[in-house]
Amino acid sequence: MEEKQKGKSPLLYIDQPNFVKPDFSMQHSYSSHSNTINKTENKPPTPKKPKNSVPFQVQTNSEEHESFTEKVEHPAEKPKSAADYFRKQANSGKRTWNLTPVKAFKEMSIAEKLQYLLQVPRAQPPFPCEFIKEDERIRGILESKEGDTIRVKTFNGEVRTIAIEELQAIRIIF
Repeated sequence: MEEKQKGKSPLLYIDQPNFVKPDFSMQHSYSSHSNTINKTENKPPTPKKPKNSVPFQVQTNSEEHESFTEKVEHPAEKPKSAADYFRKQANSGKRTWNLTPVKAFKEMSIAEKLQYLLQVPRAQPPFPCEFIKEDERIRGILESKEGDTIRVKTFNGEVRTIAIEELQAIRIIF
């Protein structure tokens, strides 16, 4: 028989180099030891060990479930995971956290708002606020609190001193 000539494969490059195609050869013979075949044929089959798995059953009655679970032998305790260890530690201590609920800024009193604005971390930029008095509104950033007065740096750059009793409201400007 003649092998059919295959057409040329498509070019992969503009200037296709001539590649030498390898010859594929299949395995034509094999050998084995005759001793190993005879040994495996004469060997009796090994008995299979029963598994400790429970087949799936639908329980319709709780009494059947109790009797079924009593019959099953439980294997040795499984090793404890780290999560189980820490859960057990947390439950044994029964720590109580003294967390206070956080109020919204609008719900705070003026003293609480001032305290909140003074405790802003330095890594965070300060909140621009509007300090409302009876006759005027001052927009700026709270700098400090000194006794019964606060110092506010306005957006113009001037520092204003305001008495806390004169304040009616403080709003954060976004």
